[in-house]
Amino acid sequence: MRKYRSLPLGIDVGASRVRIAQLERARGGEVRLCAVVSRDLAEEAGDEAALAALVGDMLKELGTRERRCVFSVGAGDAYVRAVAMPPMSRIERHRAASFELQSTPGLRDGGERLVVRVHPFDRGGRYLLGAARESAIARRVALARAARLRIVAVDFDGCALHRSFPEASLVLDIGTRRATLHAFFDDGPRSWHVPSGGSDVTDAIASDLGVSEEIAEKRKRILGTAGAGRASVGAFASRLVSVVEGVRARGAASVLSLTGNGARLAELTRTLECATGLAAEVRVPEILRGEAYPDDVVRAAAPDWALAAGLALHGCA
Repeated sequence: MRKYRSLPLGIDVGASRVRIAQLERARGGEVRLCAVVSRDLAEEAGDEAALAALVGDMLKELGTRERRCVFSVGAGDAYVRAVAMPPMSRIERHRAASFELQSTPGLRDGGERLVVRVHPFDRGGRYLLGAARESAIARRVALARAARLRIVAVDFDGCALHRSFPEASLVLDIGTRRATLHAFFDDGPRSWHVPSGGSDVTDAIASDLGVSEEIAEKRKRILGTAGAGRASVGAFASRLVSVVEGVRARGAASVLSLTGNGARLAELTRTLECATGLAAEVRVPEILRGEAYPDDVVRAAAPDWALAAGLALHGCA
């Protein structure tokens, strides 16, 4: 019988939900999913103490003693790139990386300090340079302390999703308020925001039907747009087209993998295929398949769980 050891927990704190994924690894390297817990955010979203208490309740539900964890930062708060660097000391590499990342667009708005890290990328002498806003790191550290967790890494969303979808060249993560397109190149991931998300479709349905946002959200989850709010889906696809064209200019792309709760919208894949000319599909990460949950549960939950699972896989990197 194989003995498994727990990996650090993957914790995805989104705009409207929190997800925690727990994985285990055997001595031979096999990794399996133990459990995923997901909770909606309400008043906890703006209350650090309430959010920490919610995370604590989720840990109790998992029933694990594991307290090591991996959080993430996304595009806008962080940036990564792979560059070739000549032989030099660790301190010199860090200084060179800090200088290289000084000109990163958007990250230094308001003169905010950056947290910079350098990691080996391949055997060709390239290193992965990462920078994140100090305030973004501080928020995650504060949450971990309040929830009595120990952070072993703060990962980049794009890197975590690439671990969940290693075969994908394009991953579109559709969140509540915005979507992010991640493209994976030989020199690391690139990410672009699309200023629209699932809440825009909900608002459009509510407006078209004259109902509350709560009713519109329930209707969207059951029926999709179904004749209401359809224009907002088309507008989202149009915004995405210009971003996809920029990615195509850098290399071939044929399949758009969808994840995030917004990916569940029934007619979205067909709309995006017509707009972008790419095949669009909602994929299920292989790490989620197994004995922990039935296949139908995994298929339904995969868009919600993919990022948390990719964060937990950081322990295998």
